Amino acid sequence: MIIICRSMAGGGPLLWLQGKLTSSADAQSAVFASLLWFGALVTVLLLAFLVVLWTRRHCRWVEIGPVAGFDLADLRRQRDQGILTDAEYEALRCSVLQSLEKGRCQASG
Repeated sequence: MIIICRSMAGGGPLLWLQGKLTSSADAQSAVFASLLWFGALVTVLLLAFLVVLWTRRHCRWVEIGPVAGFDLADLRRQRDQGILTDAEYEALRCSVLQSLEKGRCQASG
């Protein structure tokens, strides 16, 4: 908080700055130092933003496909194309589901 008051001795105005009575030159240097620190903070934040922006642009995430090599959609596609019979499809589907769900599917046949 800054409060400006007149000097009793007839000099320049005195300022009440951070609990101390100071001259206007001291107050100007304090304001200048505050603005300097504020500028430094804005600069650091801007540089951090630019680093994040550059990192997102140049470091793309790579999508990883299924680990097992195939999934249930591939089995359905192979069954629909005639590569697998219905019995083979059910056996493979149940083995995939058993590995994921620990035995919830019962193979027929």
